[in-house]
Amino acid sequence: AESSAGRPDYEKRNPALMLPDEPSTIAPLRRRLGGIAFGGDYNPEQWPEEVWAEDARLMKEAGVNLVTVGVFSWAHVQPRPGVFRFEWFDRVLDLLAANGISADLATMTACPPPWLAHAHPEILPVRADGVVLSPGGRQHFNPSSPVYREHAAVLATAVADRYAGHPALAMWHIGNEYGCHVSLRSPRTCSTARATESRPNGLVRIASAGSSARSARSRTEHTTIEQRILAAESELAICHARMEDPAIAADHVQLQKAEDALKDAKWQVERLYTRWAELEGKLQGEQ
Repeated sequence: AESSAGRPDYEKRNPALMLPDEPSTIAPLRRRLGGIAFGGDYNPEQWPEEVWAEDARLMKEAGVNLVTVGVFSWAHVQPRPGVFRFEWFDRVLDLLAANGISADLATMTACPPPWLAHAHPEILPVRADGVVLSPGGRQHFNPSSPVYREHAAVLATAVADRYAGHPALAMWHIGNEYGCHVSLRSPRTCSTARATESRPNGLVRIASAGSSARSARSRTEHTTIEQRILAAESELAICHARMEDPAIAADHVQLQKAEDALKDAKWQVERLYTRWAELEGKLQGEQ
């Protein structure tokens, strides 16, 4: 069956086409789209506005029914502190809605604007060798930074307030590449604030005065984990460098090995940070 718009009438389809364990939150989306979502990322801010109408026409012609928008739009909607300019993005969503294309709207927090990094360099990720990564790429931020989180929350709130009722809105895009491009973080900001003492290498340790033997064991493991994090992040940096080696990129077998090594290194770093956070909470409770 088809609707008056020439699209399949999802409501009249055979229920057997639904997945048996499909979450109830997915069913409305499938009904809205008329079936399977078909589309991809759309970054109109990277193109002249004069071509947007043609973009929409071609997407409609190709049967695209869902696009992700706004992933890297932070600098464009907030050109300076306290100033939001959503008008251009209004036109993007209006254009999509007019062509029957739904939007998977991002929080716009994946790429902080340069002014934020210049004003608050503490939001930037730091490599194991102490090198601070500069803005200009994806995910150039430390997700544990309280400053980053504060600004990201303000932006996400502004986006939600403005577009919650927009006819193009079908889903919220929270994130799909966690630690994919930059997986470096600083342990200094991974836990709740408390009285700490900084070591020369920038990591945090807890004063030992009056601690029990049990706390001493926890502190020893805590320090060991910190050292293993440094080693793991160094290995991660090496893996990233190998991925950028033209000789490796040209060799399919070597490239696959490098990709596997990179995945393993990322997993190791994440596992160590998880244990580090567990020990932070344990030590905090023992003080």
